[in-house]
Amino acid sequence: MKKIKIEIKWAIIFVVMTLIWMLLEKLAGLHDEHIDKHPIFTNFIAIPAIAIYVFALLDKRKNFIKVQ
Repeated sequence: MKKIKIEIKWAIIFVVMTLIWMLLEKLAGLHDEHIDKHPIFTNFIAIPAIAIYVFALLDKRKNFIKVQ
């Protein structure tokens, strides 16, 4: 369990970020009245997704790989 603790932590962070993003899309009307703009604005999720992925890899390298 200790080996996958870092992955579970970052997976939860990623899921929360994705749910918040979907809520913001819904509140902005990208799922109903502004559906034509949805493909454009949905691509912006790549910015926080890549950032979280990089932070997860750095955390894994810092806290797990040094231990072995």
